[in-house]
Amino acid sequence: MAGFWCGDAGWYAGWRCDRTLHTKLKIPALLAGILTMIALYSVNLRVMGKANLSLLRVDTVFSIMRDIGGFSNAQAVLCVGIVSSLLIGGLIYWFFGTEIGAAIRATGFNPQMIRAQGVDTNFTIILGLLISNALVALSGALVAQNNGFADVAWVQARSLSVWLQSLSVRYCLVPAALK
Repeated sequence: MAGFWCGDAGWYAGWRCDRTLHTKLKIPALLAGILTMIALYSVNLRVMGKANLSLLRVDTVFSIMRDIGGFSNAQAVLCVGIVSSLLIGGLIYWFFGTEIGAAIRATGFNPQMIRAQGVDTNFTIILGLLISNALVALSGALVAQNNGFADVAWVQARSLSVWLQSLSVRYCLVPAALK
C-alpha cells in the first residue's frame, strides 16, 4: 500500500508540474512533459528506491497469465497486449464520445472555437495531459513487467526517443501529407 501512495504522490507532483508549465507558462505540451520528466528524476529514484529495480521474483501480469492459463511467455505477452489494447481502446472510444471528451477533441482542433463555446481550454488541456500521462504510465508498467526490471535511465532514454519521433512526424510527415 505504501508503494501505491508513493506512486500516487509522484504522479500528482508530475501532473502539477506539467500542468503549470503548459497552461500557465505557455510551454508546448511535449516540451513541458520532457522538462517534467527530467525535473522529477529524483522523485522516480525515491519511489523506486534505487536506479534499477528487479522484478524477477515478483508476480507480474505475465507470470499470472502463464500460471493460470498455461500459456508460454510469448503467448502470455500476446494475450495481455491484445486484452489491454481492446480494453483501453474501448474506454478511450467511449470517453471521447462523451461531452467532456468532445470538448477535449475540439480543443485540439480549434481552441478559439471551443473557448467561444464557454469551455475552459486550460481544463481540457490538463485533462488531456492527465489521460496521456496515465496511458504512458500503464504502458511503462507493462514493459517493465515484461522485461523483468525497471530502470530510471531507460525511462528517460525512451521518452527522448518518443519526443524525437513525434518531432519527425510533426515536421516531416504531416506537412507532406497536407500538400
